[in-house]
Amino acid sequence: MKITLPSIAVFTVAVLGQPSLVVSTQRLKVHFPPSSSNKFPHLRLEQSLPSLDQITVCQRIKPWISRTGYFFSYAHPSMDNEFILGISVKNDFKAAINLFVHTDHVSSSCSGVRLGHWYHVCAVWSGADGSNKIFLNGEQCSQTQPLKPGHRILGGGTVVIGQEQDKPGGGFESSAAWEGELTDLQVWNEALTEEQIKKIAPCDEPHPRGNLLSWMKFPFVAEDGVIFSSSQACDP
Repeated sequence: MKITLPSIAVFTVAVLGQPSLVVSTQRLKVHFPPSSSNKFPHLRLEQSLPSLDQITVCQRIKPWISRTGYFFSYAHPSMDNEFILGISVKNDFKAAINLFVHTDHVSSSCSGVRLGHWYHVCAVWSGADGSNKIFLNGEQCSQTQPLKPGHRILGGGTVVIGQEQDKPGGGFESSAAWEGELTDLQVWNEALTEEQIKKIAPCDEPHPRGNLLSWMKFPFVAEDGVIFSSSQACDP
């Protein structure tokens, strides 16, 4: 199912087996049910990314399961894990947010995370020195070592939301699938500062939109049972 968004603020989504939904693009969220051996709910963006020396990826997520699930995946024909983000939630209300760039990865520990709650997550990476930071609700999580200094993210790959790719647009595994809800994906071609991220973390205020990708402002393909709804995407 391909969805190309009009320029107005509301539109209709037709989901197989369900009545059409009239939803606001700014409040549209997506539910990702469990994956199986023959069904991998995901969004595949038709817009790719250019080559990048810096990047910031922010999303609002609500995890349903504790195991690691990858909610943002960018794969290039020469490297499947060119840039990916995942989270695992621990029993002590901590979460490990994993960031991969090309062949390397880091894991940052964040506190106060529970299943079934909304969180604003941002990952910032700069290729000049490999510096990287993970933010949860505007607060920086534990510091990490430099990640792939001197690398440049390769352009022309495939962006998938909700699955980790072992090849561009495919090679999915249910053990790495995201289960939960997601909204407000924003991607910039620069490393945002902590002050900038603090300003965009609250969900009840207008904030700048990503200059590379901005939620529901680009065409995408929804496959294998993702569910759309329009409602609150923040906890009280």
